[in-house]
Amino acid sequence: MRKLRINIGKGYDVLIERGLLSHCGKYVRSVSRGTRAMVVCGETVSGLYSDTVRQSLENAGFLTECFVYPGGEKHKNADTYIALLNAMADFHMCRSDCVVALGGGVTGDIAGFAAASYMRGVSFVQIPTTLLSMVDSSVGGKCGIDLSAGKNLVGAFYQPLTVLCDPDVLSTLSPDGLCDGYAEVAKYSMLCKPNLLSVPDCETEEIVYESLDAKRSYIEGDERDEGMRMYLNLGHTIAHALEKQSDFTLSHGKALSIGLAVMSRYADDVCTYLRSHGLPTELNVDTQELCKLMMNDKKRRGDDVSLVLYKGLGSCELKTVKCSELHSILFGN
Repeated sequence: MRKLRINIGKGYDVLIERGLLSHCGKYVRSVSRGTRAMVVCGETVSGLYSDTVRQSLENAGFLTECFVYPGGEKHKNADTYIALLNAMADFHMCRSDCVVALGGGVTGDIAGFAAASYMRGVSFVQIPTTLLSMVDSSVGGKCGIDLSAGKNLVGAFYQPLTVLCDPDVLSTLSPDGLCDGYAEVAKYSMLCKPNLLSVPDCETEEIVYESLDAKRSYIEGDERDEGMRMYLNLGHTIAHALEKQSDFTLSHGKALSIGLAVMSRYADDVCTYLRSHGLPTELNVDTQELCKLMMNDKKRRGDDVSLVLYKGLGSCELKTVKCSELHSILFGN
């Protein structure tokens, strides 16, 4: 087992081990004093893993219930959030009980936000089932839902009790679903860990550990995204606008891949890595319209927006630019 300590909030451990899912209950029990555990998952993940997780939790002494929603970014909205809160109330959860996010980034966002707001805060645990959520979204405490105006406009910073990563679950992902996570891996190589580009895909534990170690270095001391943590937005201002423009038919990983390609000025090493993992790098949309969507990005402050500019593999610069300059900086005209 590999373990990484995240010193943010009260602090928590990320555990990375093949086969961990079948005995996840003992790790949840070691950090939770509650009697009830609400497992939150999308329909696909429910069919694959909810029984295993619930059985392990029940073996550890928890009463369990499962909230299943359709899954996907289109359902990361107020309707799903309220339905989950009502399910938690119907399950008679109290503040010592636990929400278990079993799934990808969307599930983690919804479950974390519900945990942050129900009774003004109940515990929650992340059990990521996609590469993208293992290497990025399960750690750091960002959670929330989308509005019609844009992505992640409602949410909170709320840290999990622990994060449990079982790389074996990635075997059930389609190649298309798996490739999304490599966009976040590329991001961390661009920021501070250039050697990540050369780690073989079969060394999943190493990829997850090194990516999260990179993220840890940016979030410790900046829980609320006001300083160093802003570097983690590399490529995301473009990505979130692309997702919105596609009505969320374009996945986050693919949108981020395009965003990283644009920010790197189509650097050969970055684009070769992205393309080798089946990710797109070409921008085929109206860039003026894309910039309008970027104005709804939550990183905007008045007439300014923060961008992370790529300086070379392992080196980036945070810069505040005028919204009126955004198009020329990003697209050169």
